[in-house]
Amino acid sequence: MKKLAVLITALVVMALTSEQAEAGLQDVINLRMGSDTPDYTLGAAMNNTSGQAWNVLQIAGGDIVNNLVHADGSVTVPDTGVTVNYNFGGSYFTEAPGITNPDQAPLFQGFFYQSVGSTGTVEFSGLAAGVYNVYVYNQLTNDSPATLDLTTETSAGSYAMSFHNDALQFTDLAKAAGTGDAGNWAKQTVVVGSNVSTHDGYSYNLVMSFAGGSSVNGIQIEAVPEPGSVVLLGVGGVFVFGFTRMRTKERASLGV
Repeated sequence: MKKLAVLITALVVMALTSEQAEAGLQDVINLRMGSDTPDYTLGAAMNNTSGQAWNVLQIAGGDIVNNLVHADGSVTVPDTGVTVNYNFGGSYFTEAPGITNPDQAPLFQGFFYQSVGSTGTVEFSGLAAGVYNVYVYNQLTNDSPATLDLTTETSAGSYAMSFHNDALQFTDLAKAAGTGDAGNWAKQTVVVGSNVSTHDGYSYNLVMSFAGGSSVNGIQIEAVPEPGSVVLLGVGGVFVFGFTRMRTKERASLGV
């Protein structure tokens, strides 16, 4: 029993100190802005996996899209679905600016932009409570620097993201903004809980506000699996095994 107790203690420590488990495509919601086609399957972004499913937002002036699909093509939250409500000043479609990776290029063929003095919004309704990684992509035409000033609001608080880049220097998604100099994508981790806004018949629990002058090619919302959950299942299995073994020994000592 002493060895069993030591093993269980070690597994619990592993669960409490383990890194975040890796998310699968069923945990990711992709949004692609300003495309000239409703086809939502294209290549890679943050996890560099080809053939992901992307929800295409075409009308920059504003729209509501229900039942978003995950990156693996499955519908989000069966029977209810995740809804996005978005509103931007304009959209643009062009050839991918400087991106030579064929899996990543389609993401950068279109973008939304917001005029100075106003705010663009992307609001999510129906996200399950939990921790999410939010990835934002931004690279314009070769002769246009891209600017992004974003505030993400949830019931846990506000999260700020800001970067400015020169599209000439990037041929892929190898560099994130904030790693010493500008890049063409950035990531922030947010906690989603109760609703923070209600309008147009929906309640929203993740609200992204883009300041005037900002542009965006795409957004990914990645649910982060609970850390250590697999290890904790192992703890339960070890405990049951140890308890069964102990009972067997007790029965044997009693001659049962």
